[in-house]
Amino acid sequence: MDEAKKSISRKESIMDILKELCVPAHIKGYRYLIYAIEICMDDNSIIDNVIDKLYPGVAEEFDDTSSRVQRAIRHAINVSYSNIEPEVIEKYFGKRSRKVPNSEFIATIAFRLQL
Repeated sequence: MDEAKKSISRKESIMDILKELCVPAHIKGYRYLIYAIEICMDDNSIIDNVIDKLYPGVAEEFDDTSSRVQRAIRHAINVSYSNIEPEVIEKYFGKRSRKVPNSEFIATIAFRLQL
């Protein structure tokens, strides 16, 4: 499979999971999440430094600031949690009493797709 097809296939897989997790496609955080997950799939170590590497990388790609990227991703996850069924949360993140942090949300999807 050539690189362009591989990239499209990977993006579609991410979008399928975000859809299942009820992340609305019309908000900025959705696009930022897709790109952040792709970055983490390319370099697993970046998830260890979300504030200094991941958010700035996404911000640069979308001509935004790191703080806006962080806020938009957090908003997308919050909206997801307000619309999602508990079984789906458990499927991806296990039993939880609270929302997962941005970094865990991104890492879980990235690592799941790598398997």
